[in-house]
Amino acid sequence: MPSPCARYHVRELTRADAQSCAEFVDNLERCDIRSRFASVTLVLDALLPRERPEGKGTALGAFGEPDMLLGVVNLEPLADGDIEIAIIVRSDFQRRGAGYCLMTQAIALASNGLSNRLVAYVSPENGAANALVRKLGFRVVAIDRYATEIVLPLH
Repeated sequence: MPSPCARYHVRELTRADAQSCAEFVDNLERCDIRSRFASVTLVLDALLPRERPEGKGTALGAFGEPDMLLGVVNLEPLADGDIEIAIIVRSDFQRRGAGYCLMTQAIALASNGLSNRLVAYVSPENGAANALVRKLGFRVVAIDRYATEIVLPLH
């Protein structure tokens, strides 16, 4: 069986991708937007990499044909040396491999650095994301009613 990643082109996003990101935001449904991407007005800014005191973030996009952005994963350095990872995939492409492809490439990218682990916060109600992170080896470290904190050791 061919890899689900064969259907998508994953690459790093830059400021030149602002138009693709704007179209992506326009195609999101309200239920697609989770806590990291707090509201539709904040999503566009949250999609592209940001410069922070802890370092520059990285954003990867999964593109389908014809070069349509279907999902984004962000890697943001944290003050303690960990990296926060956050993903958003259009609801009409969830459970089709786009999130898996984004996450595996993001994990590979983060593993090449000096960070010890990836940290993510997933809503307990987000079944697709919870299944994906378990499949990729993340483990739960804390749970509250709003989010489950999960980590993946990198080394």
